[in-house]
Amino acid sequence: MSSVQDLRSLEPLLLKFTEKAAVDDILCLLLLLIAGTAYTTKGLLWEKPDPASKIFWERPQLKSGNAHSQAKKQTLAEKIQEIDAKFVLLWGSQSGTAERFATRMGKDLSRRFGFKSLVVDLGDASPDQIQQIPSTAITFVLLSTYGEGDPSDNTAPLWDWLMTASGQAMSNLNYYAFGLGNSHYKHYNKVIDAVVDKLNKLGAKQLLPTGKADDCNGQTEEHFVSWKEDIFKHLISQHGYEEKPLRYEPSIKAEFDTSLDLIDLNTGTPQHDVSAKKTSMALTDIKPLSITSAHNVFSDSAGRTCLHMEIDLSAHPEIKYQTGDHIGIWPVNPAEEITSLLDRLSLTSQADTPLLIQALDSETKVHVPSPTTPRALFTSYLEICAPISRQTISDLLEFAPTDYAKSFLTSLLTSRETYEDFTATHYLTLSRLLTHAAGPDQPWSIPLSFLVETLPALKPRYYSISSSSALTPRSVSITAMIANTPLPKNPSSSVPGVCTSYLHSHLPSVVARAQDDSAPSTHLQAHIRRSKFHLPITATAPLMMVAAGTGIAPFRAFIAERHRVSKNREVGDMSLFYGCREVEGEFAYRDEIGAVEREMGGKLQVQVAESRPKTAGKKMYVQDLIRERGEEVVRALVEENRYLFICGGASMGRDVLGTIGEVLMERKGWGEEQVREFAERQKRTGRWLSDVWG
Repeated sequence: MSSVQDLRSLEPLLLKFTEKAAVDDILCLLLLLIAGTAYTTKGLLWEKPDPASKIFWERPQLKSGNAHSQAKKQTLAEKIQEIDAKFVLLWGSQSGTAERFATRMGKDLSRRFGFKSLVVDLGDASPDQIQQIPSTAITFVLLSTYGEGDPSDNTAPLWDWLMTASGQAMSNLNYYAFGLGNSHYKHYNKVIDAVVDKLNKLGAKQLLPTGKADDCNGQTEEHFVSWKEDIFKHLISQHGYEEKPLRYEPSIKAEFDTSLDLIDLNTGTPQHDVSAKKTSMALTDIKPLSITSAHNVFSDSAGRTCLHMEIDLSAHPEIKYQTGDHIGIWPVNPAEEITSLLDRLSLTSQADTPLLIQALDSETKVHVPSPTTPRALFTSYLEICAPISRQTISDLLEFAPTDYAKSFLTSLLTSRETYEDFTATHYLTLSRLLTHAAGPDQPWSIPLSFLVETLPALKPRYYSISSSSALTPRSVSITAMIANTPLPKNPSSSVPGVCTSYLHSHLPSVVARAQDDSAPSTHLQAHIRRSKFHLPITATAPLMMVAAGTGIAPFRAFIAERHRVSKNREVGDMSLFYGCREVEGEFAYRDEIGAVEREMGGKLQVQVAESRPKTAGKKMYVQDLIRERGEEVVRALVEENRYLFICGGASMGRDVLGTIGEVLMERKGWGEEQVREFAERQKRTGRWLSDVWG
């Protein structure tokens, strides 16, 4: 009864509405009513399904049982049995290095001993399948550690399973282990250590102590080669394997094909590696972005260049970023190295001829775009300036064009010390090595397939964005130190950074464009990588920021954004602890940050440590400054519960966290366990964040 009364009470309103409603409004309501009726009656009153339509989708071969191979995916054990593999290589990788090493190891084992190898992505092998690897096969486990001691994305399923497994579930496994890490990080090679410990407790038999690569001084490749040599010796002496004469056996083919349409060629545009699905989801598409300005943020007296570069996103509205994200710059190799390598390989006349690169079997992955050209391959797709390992020198022996060239390469392989002495006095790239060995006029006949398989793929270099998305949403800035690393035994010669040299090479054209609008604009290929290194949502949350060198980049953005917000509402206190060589010449953005500090009236406090002061000041690193200000640091992190952000080199980040722990023990009287629990809780709740690099 009450519902009827409610409807009657609405009657005057409905009459009033219909009196005032426009004709087109009523027509619109009628159309919506008709459309709704049509949608709900589809398949009942109209467009009834054909009962015989299923015939079009039936697959008769399934009924006859002839499609078993299509319906069932091969297990790991079945793959091993099918190719009679004696060696199984399991890899877990975030950046691709462990994958590349596993692939190379598999090829070397097959070439050296004449038995098949199976290289397996851990993301494609469940723990159940690993348990089924026959004990007659020898397994190799190659795992990287990244971030805060985290496993790679494709290692995560095995990692999670191992942490709860018990019994003798892995008693079938006879294995060698190799880890990739960086001792500048606190959790150096944590993943391989934890996995080996669990595998052994589950009954697996480890055949040799774990090999480890330490990338802190760029020696990952050399450590891998040394481990591999130990493995080969062990297989011969303890397992009875016999070596075969070594010859290059390609797993891909690279052939010139002039029938290819030029429009289909990959001539420099980079591509994401989509194999790491979780990582690729955090990346935007790669686009050509315009450089609008660039200048040195160090003073001329510093003698070093720190490049501030503004990059325009306006042409690509789909690309967005947040303050604290990273930008990935895809470099190109130096022109002189490209020209020299083409010349050494007698490819100058074919530099722009279409080149088709294909795998020779289903297990091999091609890590460069195809079809392409030799020029594009050496310019944008291969690391032709990568360090040359002893393994690569050994593999080049069979292609030596003269006896002298072979003798020269052999001399570098006499001992590890001989090789290290030569590379400590000579900047060595592939083209430079070929020139040293045979002279500038002697051509080499090296298959392009060998170079594609041997040289690493050219990867993007990541930089912390130094602009605020709230202030400049369509423009990104980066802060990059131009890298020139002096050779240890020949300081007058140095190794230039591929990407920073590439960025610096754009400086003249950017300056010319700023002076003359008609000058051509300069572009580079780049993408945004999302990070978790973001300001707290609440503007009143207090911050403690610690940086050294170009680690100040994201904090420039944090400070600028908080400064803008402070003009309209309250913001939390901020403290910046910054380490640089000397304040006068190398405090990046000194004037800009100093002006904000004065204007914010105590809301921002900046303290600087100089490691190479020009005056009589005290030599100090940023972690020393934190220890000196221990009482202030404890108050900020414990009593005020400030967010802690650390950005810079990995060794600096490790030392800063270690110093904070020591200060907490000294000032609060905490034990090591209490400090560890406090730090882990802060990290787990997102209050302590690090953005550090090798």
